[in-house]
Amino acid sequence: DGTGNGADALKLTGVAVSAHLDRPMAADGQRIPFHSSSAAITLVDSGAKLGIELGAPADLSASQPAAIALTNALLRLTPADGLVLFGVTPQARDVTDGALFLGFGLMK
Repeated sequence: DGTGNGADALKLTGVAVSAHLDRPMAADGQRIPFHSSSAAITLVDSGAKLGIELGAPADLSASQPAAIALTNALLRLTPADGLVLFGVTPQARDVTDGALFLGFGLMK
């Protein structure tokens, strides 16, 4: 019990992560790739559900800039440089409820 609330927690570091996200989509309709070889994941088991926290800096060496089309604008972006995820997973496979943040920089 490392949480102080009766739940069990496990922290993993140096984890390889590839995100297969359905959005945002690039302007050409392709998925925006994200890969990290140094993610940190914390799993918290409260009995009824498994909580997950993930923070991952991107492996930028093979990444390419992207463009995202909005209703009235086209944004040119740097490759995704980081991913943060907070959520719960009832079967330790898919995150069913939570929030995901994908970080980009704007290009001129």
